[in-house]
Amino acid sequence: MSLGDSSTPLGNVRGLGSAREGGEHWLTERITSIALLLLGTWLSHEARANDFEEFEKARSAYESQDYARAVALFENLAGGDTPQLTNRSLLLESKKYLGAGYLFLGKLSAAEREFDRLLRLDPQYMLDPLGFPEEVQRLFARVKTQLDAERKLAED
Repeated sequence: MSLGDSSTPLGNVRGLGSAREGGEHWLTERITSIALLLLGTWLSHEARANDFEEFEKARSAYESQDYARAVALFENLAGGDTPQLTNRSLLLESKKYLGAGYLFLGKLSAAEREFDRLLRLDPQYMLDPLGFPEEVQRLFARVKTQLDAERKLAED
């Protein structure tokens, strides 16, 4: 140790840790974590915005009575057992329109299946009687009655 060098061997290694990188590595990890968290939040928001835009496109097609296009768009969003949508409200609404769209295309079993999936997600779901014609209301009520009967049998 020279006269100008006042550090000790312990001072030279303090804070380095076993990786010999010290506080710089710790700080880099923290900054990277914060940056990834912010990026993930931003991307999540973008995905939700895109989901809503896609939902609006599909609903617009449905309201224009372009049921084939509406069904195709809603299928991409909410079809099948593992839908793309993660927002519960959009998922339920999409399944409702998907079921109605199938019915208008003459695909009764597909319509029943989507109403069944919707009611399994939310057994208390109700259709707006002013928003859907009577034939959609009847099919939805029939599926709901069947599911209620299944639940009652399962409880007994």
